[in-house]
Amino acid sequence: GFKEEIDGLQEERDVVQNLGTELMTACGEPDKPIMKKSLDEVNSAWESLDKTWKERVERLEEAMQAAVQFQDGLQGMFDWVDILES
Repeated sequence: GFKEEIDGLQEERDVVQNLGTELMTACGEPDKPIMKKSLDEVNSAWESLDKTWKERVERLEEAMQAAVQFQDGLQGMFDWVDILES
């Protein structure tokens, strides 16, 4: 699912980060700021994705909890109606 896809992206991001670090070490001084900027952009995009993902998971968990509470309340009302009808 989506979680596995995000985890796969994390692994790819780690590879890009490691390769970028190696390139920064190998390249000349004039190219280092360009490499750093590119790596910073990758990290920023990843942090944004990770934050959005965590917020959505949290909202889904809250919605699931509310749905369970609603279902419990509804079941309680059905039980009460059954008692009244008996």
